[in-house]
Amino acid sequence: MIYPKTIRFPAQTIAAAALWCVTGVVAFADSASEDSAAIWHTWNFTPFISVMTVFVLWIYLRGRSKAGIGQRVLFLAGTAIMFLALQSPLDGLADVSFAAHQIQHISIHAFGPMLIALSAPAGAMLAGMPASLLRGIYVPIARVGAIRGLFSVLSRPIVASVHFSIALVFWLIPSIQARALGDSAFHDLMHFSMMAAGLFFWFSMFDPRSPPTGSRYSVRVFALLGSLLVNVGFGAWLAMKSTIVWPAYGTGLRLGMTPLFDERLGGTIQYVPGNMMMAIGVIIVIAAWYRRERRTEGWQRRAIERQASARVGVRELRQRNRRVVASLLAVGAFMFTAAIVVGFLDHMRIH
Repeated sequence: MIYPKTIRFPAQTIAAAALWCVTGVVAFADSASEDSAAIWHTWNFTPFISVMTVFVLWIYLRGRSKAGIGQRVLFLAGTAIMFLALQSPLDGLADVSFAAHQIQHISIHAFGPMLIALSAPAGAMLAGMPASLLRGIYVPIARVGAIRGLFSVLSRPIVASVHFSIALVFWLIPSIQARALGDSAFHDLMHFSMMAAGLFFWFSMFDPRSPPTGSRYSVRVFALLGSLLVNVGFGAWLAMKSTIVWPAYGTGLRLGMTPLFDERLGGTIQYVPGNMMMAIGVIIVIAAWYRRERRTEGWQRRAIERQASARVGVRELRQRNRRVVASLLAVGAFMFTAAIVVGFLDHMRIH
């Protein structure tokens, strides 16, 4: 299928927008009357999230021919992680335990979006989108300059890195966290913004487009290291602090843990897996940078070889032309000499 060349929407728009829809409404089990045993077995299937997840998967699987096996596995795994983080018993556990909440946050802010971005799903999503949806909704939206500009700005590595780090720190402010635990709409907003930040961040880091179309790899590495430093500092403080900072989760045992242990465990979860994913991201970007440099080096070497070959070819052509000219001159001189000799002999015979 050929798409209009006038549409220049960022490649990550489809995956980001679709997963925004999937995670736009988050329902939480925040009833304080539920005991821990019940929470461990409570699945919170929100119709909107469930239906939209199935819809996104249906579109992706329709266009799966545009993705390799590895890409499909990454996309499905990332989508499953984000869905389970919101709909499984983890959703209820996150209301009574800071550590469980950090597992949920790292799943929707880092791990899930990272796998989805690595899958580069834009091609499959576009190919799988029904024509009516593509022409009736996606194309008109993609032609709006303001929307394209907004996505372009949010997809810049530095902007995405700042957005990612702010989403991490802001929603852990104790007063903000307490309000999110008591206000379901505010809680939904928190998860929505964290997932948006994660998707924009990881898509900007793993953009398959090489410079100059995509952002420079050096900028991506710098952005990743910046977010890594924020996560290192914040996670280390969380893991080693000596006071209770989030009393909204309760002052008694939290899933069998003391409040301080629960919060330190949450900090360790934020610190270790979070930093590990950042480090892996840096390695992936540097590897992509190295492959591009090798390709560029190969192109330059072949160009030099072609130029050298062309120079050799011209030199050989000139030498061949000289031989041809010399041969023609020799033949001409022989014919001229032969004509003179024949004329002279004929003149001698007559006389």
